[in-house]
Amino acid sequence: MAELITKKIVYYFDTNNTKEIKEVDVGLSKHNESSEPMGEYAIKIKSKTNINENLPDLHPKNFVIKNAFVNKVKKVDDGYILILDHFTNFGTIEVKIESITRQGFNFKLTNNTFEFNVKQHDKPSAILQTTSDHGVTLTNVNAGMEYRSNYDQWKDITSDNFKIDDIKPGSFSIRWKNTNNKFSSDIQTFEIIKPSIISNEIKVYSDMITGVDNTMEYRLKEDQNWIPIKANKLVKRKRGIYQIRIKPNKTSLPSEIEVVNVINDMN
Repeated sequence: MAELITKKIVYYFDTNNTKEIKEVDVGLSKHNESSEPMGEYAIKIKSKTNINENLPDLHPKNFVIKNAFVNKVKKVDDGYILILDHFTNFGTIEVKIESITRQGFNFKLTNNTFEFNVKQHDKPSAILQTTSDHGVTLTNVNAGMEYRSNYDQWKDITSDNFKIDDIKPGSFSIRWKNTNNKFSSDIQTFEIIKPSIISNEIKVYSDMITGVDNTMEYRLKEDQNWIPIKANKLVKRKRGIYQIRIKPNKTSLPSEIEVVNVINDMN
């Protein structure tokens, strides 16, 4: 019978390497960080002793908070400023800093409950008018708003009567941005369309162009200005190359251009 061999393992723990838990007495107060969007919804954290000695680096994940989230932690000379967002509602909201969690530290919080009047910008009532193949003008808008085409990045609106020259068909959105004391508004949306002209319906008979209607406009190729069409045909046209398109109208961009050639002179 084989001899059973056993091994004995002994573990040694270095009890001298245990980190000491630092006690930090922290004071909290409401604060308005005027240079920051949403800066009116801020809480300042300050050590009651020596800040440089007692407060470690803190980040949003270190805070357990009720009825809001910490959007940003800003380090300042005498402590930290918490910028809040994602409140549970608009109106009067009670926010509580329940705890600060950081390895090696135990935070004692003083005056940790605050009341905020959370406000939101009104939804815009912008007016949009298409002006060219890729252009629109926005009125009843203000600096502080922003827009985007489809799901592109948001871009600033800087004034009323604001012109955009790179519009795309699809969804077009406008909203107020976050400001110091108000959150971004609900989004106003427009649907930008680009109609298609039915080319095979437009025909030339001598000095007459048919297959058109009052949704269209025309011009001679060498002209700059478009002329509205008011009937279902253009008669007594002089010789030349004519461009025809569906005209822009509010949220509708002009269609692609259809070209026809009138060979005969008008009578």
